[in-house]
Amino acid sequence: MRPSLNTLLLTTILAGSGILAVPAQSQVRWKTPPSAAEMPQRALEDGVSGTATVNCTATAQGVVDNCQIESESPEGYSFGQAAAQFVQSGILEPSADGQPIGPFRIRIPFNVEDVAPAQLENPSWRIPPRIGVSDFPQRALNAGVSGGAIVQCNASAEGVPQNCIVLDEQPARMGFGEAAVRIVQRGRLKKSGDWLPGARFTVRIPFNLSNSF
Repeated sequence: MRPSLNTLLLTTILAGSGILAVPAQSQVRWKTPPSAAEMPQRALEDGVSGTATVNCTATAQGVVDNCQIESESPEGYSFGQAAAQFVQSGILEPSADGQPIGPFRIRIPFNVEDVAPAQLENPSWRIPPRIGVSDFPQRALNAGVSGGAIVQCNASAEGVPQNCIVLDEQPARMGFGEAAVRIVQRGRLKKSGDWLPGARFTVRIPFNLSNSF
């Protein structure tokens, strides 16, 4: 059996949002689909995906006026609140009988991988990452080898580098990447004009045996 037009309208992934709406009532139709859902900031910073289900009602004119959070997973990341705000940004087709619409249920998935993080091109440091004598990798020190590493991190709301990974280290297998991550994570970013929590940035840490620590 082919799905009805209403069902097709309600189970379409909204353009640009990456959010799938699945109402419980097939007669509910969008006049103005909800705008793109906002990923909760804490979930974005922690790299956590989730879902939320909300129960909503709308006026006879199609204005979504009340959404209650039925469930959210995982809890503590405000997925329910984000889902409610998302649904309430849309407008339904007015009811044919002039009566309020609902209740109807919508499940909203939030996938952190679908959100492209902002890029912090030139991070400003409140506490710059500095190399101490104990940071030089012992293996490289024993071999008398200088080198360096490029580290990529995300900026937390407090300016703490987190989710750091090694993009490159030269020479390899000398411990420069691991040491560079520790050094960068000791730093604290300054909230400059292009600041945005969760923004991605890269830092190059050089290790030179001729440096005086």
